[in-house]
Amino acid sequence: MNWLKPVLWTIAILALLFLLYQIWTNNTGIFSPGDKKLPAEVEEEAEDPLMLQGAATLAQQAIASKQYRMATRYLFIDALSRLDERGLIQRIARKTNQQYLNEIQQPGLKETLATAMLQFEYVWYGEFNPNEKQFERIHHTFKQLEARWL
Repeated sequence: MNWLKPVLWTIAILALLFLLYQIWTNNTGIFSPGDKKLPAEVEEEAEDPLMLQGAATLAQQAIASKQYRMATRYLFIDALSRLDERGLIQRIARKTNQQYLNEIQQPGLKETLATAMLQFEYVWYGEFNPNEKQFERIHHTFKQLEARWL
């Protein structure tokens, strides 16, 4: 059994060396040379849907073609854009929906935005495709939201 202890230490050292090698070659972590952005971060900034312009037009096109899931997404993006334009929120790509909601001070607007967010999250992140009747309710919520901030 005296041979077991050196074998286990050898395996542990090799595992540690392998881990350090992986960190070094992937250019992530504290050992990587330079300050590099990860490819996923660069792609995320380039395709950030929250910075999408013309979301209202895209929403109308999606509604016309009965793509209600996409229409819901564009309505939500347009709502955030309009709230930002009116100074009610500060739209930043990495904010969560809850952070946007916390910025709203007007009680009626806050509840309507919470409902719209819940519907959006259910449709978009739940990959739910609403039918026409379901989308009418979603669209009505976004119309109520718009009426509250005017």
